[in-house]
Amino acid sequence: MASKRIIILDTETTGVQPYDKIVTLAAIRTSSTNDHTEFLYRCFDPRKDSHPEAFRVHGWDDWTTRFQDLFADHATELHRWLSESDLLVMHNAEFDLHFVNRVFRKCGSPPLPVPAYCTLQQARTQWPGSAGLDACARRL
Repeated sequence: MASKRIIILDTETTGVQPYDKIVTLAAIRTSSTNDHTEFLYRCFDPRKDSHPEAFRVHGWDDWTTRFQDLFADHATELHRWLSESDLLVMHNAEFDLHFVNRVFRKCGSPPLPVPAYCTLQQARTQWPGSAGLDACARRL
């Protein structure tokens, strides 16, 4: 059986509008045939203030993010790392992939070539009511 490499990916952004920017990117890479797990976490200067609601979610104030690297400073490394998987798993994959692929495009990289599995879509078919991440965690 071939090893299946899976990355669980999450981003936090300055807001929910299509033009908002990534503040953090977190990922866990694991393999179905290996006990080795790798973690990746980066905080970026989005060069844009976060909406107050977004700040309540991610907790990174605008002053602190101004002292972080730009996404472009790590784009090549991040694209390579994320592309070295067979599947990306995200809660609300469409949202996260919009921001990730847009910033890769702006940095001169192609979209991620990896298929995505959306736990939000699965939760909506599985359970009535809220499919938000907190509600799913309570159910599990």
